[in-house]
Amino acid sequence: MAAIWHTPVFNWVHPDDRELVLTAVRDFLETGHPYVIEFRVVRDDGQIRWIAARGDIVRDDGRSSETLRGVAYDVTEKREAQDSIAKLNVWRGLLLVATADGSLDPFLQRVQP
Repeated sequence: MAAIWHTPVFNWVHPDDRELVLTAVRDFLETGHPYVIEFRVVRDDGQIRWIAARGDIVRDDGRSSETLRGVAYDVTEKREAQDSIAKLNVWRGLLLVATADGSLDPFLQRVQP
């Protein structure tokens, strides 16, 4: 399995996500169960992008031959939107805790020009 890291495609996998990807590939090859995974890649220009990948094995009726099929697509914008929503929810929680009755009205009145 270590030879997988000598392929050009896996050179782009973010160092922190390599074990995750390696485990997913290993499990897929050993069990034949479909996989779904999200991981980061580092582009040649240094930009980090999020990739979602999924795949499975297609067998013919006699199970004598197999075809691997899969797809990978960029989900960076989705991940960034999820991160932004999570940060907004943290701020929302802080604002609700900061007001005695749980209302945002006192805060909004203080920040209006």
